[in-house]
Amino acid sequence: MSNHQPQARPSPESHYARSRLKNGRRVRSQHYVLRLKVGGKQVGKDIHLGVHDEQAANRMKADFIREKEREMAGILEPKPLREAAQKLLKEHLNDFIADQRASERDEMYVYTLERRLIKLFAECNWRLVGEVNSDSFIAWRAKQDLAAKTKNDYLADCCNFLNWLERNGRIVSNPLKLVRKVEARGKEVRQRRALTVDELKQLRAVSGSRWVVYLTAANTGLRRAELEQLQKCDVHLYVENPFISARRSTTKNHKDGTQWLNAELAEELKKLVGPGDKGPEPLFERLPSMDEFRVDLAAAGIEYKDARGHVADFHALRHTLQTNMAEADVPLLMQKEIMRHSEIRLTTNVYTHIQHLHLASAVKKLPTFGETKVDAPGNTPKLGKPCLDESTPVLLSKGMESENPQCLVGDCHSESLPVVSSTTGKLVAGLGFEPRTFRL
Repeated sequence: MSNHQPQARPSPESHYARSRLKNGRRVRSQHYVLRLKVGGKQVGKDIHLGVHDEQAANRMKADFIREKEREMAGILEPKPLREAAQKLLKEHLNDFIADQRASERDEMYVYTLERRLIKLFAECNWRLVGEVNSDSFIAWRAKQDLAAKTKNDYLADCCNFLNWLERNGRIVSNPLKLVRKVEARGKEVRQRRALTVDELKQLRAVSGSRWVVYLTAANTGLRRAELEQLQKCDVHLYVENPFISARRSTTKNHKDGTQWLNAELAEELKKLVGPGDKGPEPLFERLPSMDEFRVDLAAAGIEYKDARGHVADFHALRHTLQTNMAEADVPLLMQKEIMRHSEIRLTTNVYTHIQHLHLASAVKKLPTFGETKVDAPGNTPKLGKPCLDESTPVLLSKGMESENPQCLVGDCHSESLPVVSSTTGKLVAGLGFEPRTFRL
């Protein structure tokens, strides 16, 4: 005997016309409604049939029950999916964009999102939801002469739209959810670099009144658009710990932010904001244009694009802040909060430039485990002019003494750490060192 239990079939309690009391008398509605039950329990609300003829109500009841049974058996997809499948993608997109605006998303983001999806639908020849598939998207992506990041942005925007359709019951699942991103690391069209302290000092010497803008960007990490919208009332200088309030209406992540100021920047900003300035006037009369920034870089002898192809544009000042915080051993969580990043990966992998960090000094902090002797700093005579970071010769074999030469790391970029040979006991060429970097 089979243990298979037949699935409960929907059955109407009845199709009936509602009635209500009016002036003490029961008045019957002219239209029939249908109440659906499964397993003896009502499913959903009463369904308005919209007819007042009983034979028509009987016919509609039978059709409705037949349709529900086929849906439950898997012969038919649910009605919302069938209706969505017949609706043009453009109509779904209009609903999606309206929902994005109702959610108060940034207008420029919504505009870019809509433009990209319209372009994608047209070039992939997608008219209906059922025509969207991973094969056609991958084929379209392979033909595009776009940066890797831009290709990934198209995938993210399309998945955003398709996930919205899935959440709203318009499709069963996102057909692009298994499509992988293209590798973007090392393929960026514009790779930025951090500026060194020496370069910032050179920039200060030539930029005049524009220096306060550059210093604010390099010390707070505020983006160009955020700096443009700063008002005098946002700057709090005459308190124990000066800070700038970044209003959510001006920030990229739409959250209020507090950017603390060091003494140097606070003093520079006091030239623009007096104790009684609490109005909505712009903090900066105008920001330097991109061309003006490049002219200032050239006047300071700073390469806009270095030998590796990395550029020092205005946004590089934000990279400068993060790299200086990493060099200053600021705790990682604090770095993320000051940069106002949503993910720590962005802080460490994108905005921290390893080549500017003094890795050699970090290695010196490692513990030793054997009898190898290392001369303590200061025990050997110094050659040349003093410098911030000094290295000492290393004795590689017990009992061998060096001739105590001293390489000046940071002032002498062509010399290497002297090492005593384990076989001859003589000084030989060193293994190199990390160049000195500076902190703000």
